[in-house]
Parts: sequence; structure tokens; C-alpha cells
Amino acid sequence: MASGLVNNRPEKILTIQAARGFAAIFVVFAHTAFTIAKDKYLGFDPFNGFWNFGYSGVPFFFVISGFVIFFSHWSDAGNVGRLWNYVKKRLLRIYPLYWVTLLFVAPPILLKDSGAEDVHGFGLLLSSILLVHISSAATILTVAWTLYHEILFYLFYCCVVINKRFGVVILFSWFMGCLLSLLFNFLDSIFFKFYFSPLNVIFFWGHCFFIWIPSLFIFLRSAFCQGPSYF
Repeated sequence: MASGLVNNRPEKILTIQAARGFAAIFVVFAHTAFTIAKDKYLGFDPFNGFWNFGYSGVPFFFVISGFVIFFSHWSDAGNVGRLWNYVKKRLLRIYPLYWVTLLFVAPPILLKDSGAEDVHGFGLLLSSILLVHISSAATILTVAWTLYHEILFYLFYCCVVINKRFGVVILFSWFMGCLLSLLFNFLDSIFFKFYFSPLNVIFFWGHCFFIWIPSLFIFLRSAFCQGPSYF
């Protein structure tokens, strides 16, 4: 039922754009409150924890991302000729601005002996550039940790674009693996802790909204606009 509405969908959903903007503002306020509460600044939170709820904007972003990917690219599913278009859109949305930021942030961090894990290593630099964890969970720009999950989700969705049936099985299996990590303590390694993090399941919630909202819309339209026989 969702596909019927997808074909006539608008380019952007303004409500989601507005919600994304508010969520970003709340996350910034939460980070700001946390930072100025450190001993080297004020040493206390002048907002008395008021902006702590702003951290909920992170999982909200994941839900929106899950919804937007299925909303924008479900029509690309099973069409390998659309793969480059999908990849290009996703890469341009994240990497250019991130790389510019990284260009200014990376040099002082790499030159400073901070004692962080693999701080001078090539693996850390490559991982931070690609937004893909390679040998550890260390990253140069720590506030960009959510982007690692975004890129991982984008990569899995590539399977759906290449082959719809096979890709859906792969994507759903990944979601289930991440969900099972809540119940079972997998091996103590970065591979399982990140690649099967329960946070990745939140993208699936966005997919659920993609299915339920059009279905609910169609049901309500048929119930109240067309006068169904069961009333």
C-alpha cells in the first residue's frame, strides 16, 4: 500500500524538515550545557539539567533517517542502474561538510599527544575520513559518532538497491542481529559492539513509519471519504 503513495510523493516533507531542525537545535543545546558544565569552564550546569532531554534528538534523527531513506529510495529497490544515483545523493549529503570540518579539527588533535587510543595511527585517520570503524572505535571528531551509524545503514541499503528481495533479507537480518545484541552479549570486539549495536535498530523504526503512515492514510481515506459498506 505504501508504494501507491510513494509514486506521488513530494520531493520533501516539510514537517520532517522542521522536526529535524528542532532536533538539531536541542542536541546543540544539550552539548553546550554539558560542555560549559566542565571544570575548565563554569564547573556547573547553569540550566540545571533542563537541556538533558536534547540528547533524545539523536535517536530521533535515526528514525527520520530510516524513514527518509525508504521514502526517497524505495522506488530504487531492485534497480541496480539507480545505485550510483543513490550513493551519490547519500555521499554528498554527509561527506563534503564533514570533511571540511575534519580538515580544521584533525591537525591539532593528531599533533597533540592526548594519549587516546591509536591517536597517531593511520588507521584512525583513515577511519575518520571514511566514517567507517576499521580497527578500533577511536575517532578524531567524537561528535560525529552518529555519522558512522548513518554510513553503515546506507551501505546495507545498497543491497536493497542492487537486488530488492536479497537486499531486504540482508537488511532485515542485520536489524534482527542488532536487536539480538540486546539479549545476548556478543564477543567483546569493536566489530560486534558497533556493527551490531542496538542503536542501528532505530533506523528500522523509521521504516515502520514509512509503512504504517501511508497504510493509515489509505485506511482513513477509504473509511471516511468513500463511504465503505461495512458502516
